[in-house]
Amino acid sequence: MGLGGAPLEAHMKSAGLTSMASFERALGLVLVLNLLDAALTSIWVSAGIVPEGNPMMAWAMELGFGAFVLSKVALVGLGGLVLYRLREVRMARVAILPAAVLYAFVMGNHVGIGAQVLGIVERGLTLGSQLGALS
Repeated sequence: MGLGGAPLEAHMKSAGLTSMASFERALGLVLVLNLLDAALTSIWVSAGIVPEGNPMMAWAMELGFGAFVLSKVALVGLGGLVLYRLREVRMARVAILPAAVLYAFVMGNHVGIGAQVLGIVERGLTLGSQLGALS
């Protein structure tokens, strides 16, 4: 069935994906992974290992790492605050799920970069072309 169909909605509800507890866990995960992403990105970029892939964050990084981390944490935190304030609306609880999945992929990318830097792998799959700079 389609993405907006009743079977998907029923599946999400039966899996507990739209429950308040799931929302709070996903929001906490996004906020923690955002901090970890900011720290790891700062390390990789300052060491010249990879460039910042997000043009807006690259601009913030040009202003300094403090501006980069502050803007990254503030933007994601503001989005999280809006979703938290709207947490009684089911769509707000659904909206956090893609963000959590996206950050899982971002963390996978950081693991891949770290594995290549440590010499564990010679070349791996990455999101975008970030590891091309290491070749």
